[in-house]
Amino acid sequence: MYMISSREKFWSSTELSDSDEIRDVDLTDDSLGQKVSTDELRNVLRSKRVLLLIHGYNSEEDDVVRAYTIIEKMLTSNLGTRTQYDHILGYSWPGGDDPLDYFAARRKASAISRRVASWLGVLSEEATAFDIMTHSMGGRVALLALSDPTMKQPANKPVVRNLFTTAAAVDNESIQYGEKHYTATQACQFFFVFHSRKDPVLERWYRAAEFDRALGLDGPEDPASIVRHSPNVRVVNCKQFIEEHGGYKQCLPLYDHLGKVLSDQPDANRQYVTLGEAPAA
Repeated sequence: MYMISSREKFWSSTELSDSDEIRDVDLTDDSLGQKVSTDELRNVLRSKRVLLLIHGYNSEEDDVVRAYTIIEKMLTSNLGTRTQYDHILGYSWPGGDDPLDYFAARRKASAISRRVASWLGVLSEEATAFDIMTHSMGGRVALLALSDPTMKQPANKPVVRNLFTTAAAVDNESIQYGEKHYTATQACQFFFVFHSRKDPVLERWYRAAEFDRALGLDGPEDPASIVRHSPNVRVVNCKQFIEEHGGYKQCLPLYDHLGKVLSDQPDANRQYVTLGEAPAA
């Protein structure tokens, strides 16, 4: 997997590097892999279908490698050709190595947003189709990057085709019209919110830290605002299957839904969906 890292020495959990580094990483061993230049990555991804993964906070090297390995295997084994991705890339940022690093991780998520914005411009420019999948605070990273004014936007198409957020650790009103992340959602052809009210991390720890409710817990605070102003937003309730903060990466119904999205099936185009429930007549 091609990995882009903003971590010191590529895998530091707490320290930012002076600049991002790209490596072709073998997720099955501990080697750093071969360095890759930006131009080389551009050539590899040109006219390809690309998915970028962005992890959450409190993710050490082993956590990131394990999560990205699982997601890559789940996409390939459960969806097959429906994945429609020629390359799955990983972004790695220093989100801390302890649950108490939350506020430090949040500051770093903001600090790297311009770097990520630069990569989003590159990937969107080169790829035929460019999607992003985030987890937890990785959603904050992507949303901040998409609203960065320096981001290079391709002509005649959104920056991102599909942005899939799972357990998004941002405030539940933040993607609504006039709120902080609204403009970022409009840089996507489709913006997905996968959420579960049974997520114990967002229910307890996010609420205690932010004095607010997370988008990844209950979905948007005002569904009517989403319907009125954000026809490109898709809200997917995963309460029947997700009871752990990190449970999305192994959730078969989620991958089945992604398959429907990528195959343009009508069921996946409804604005509000509950996984496991039949579509309303």
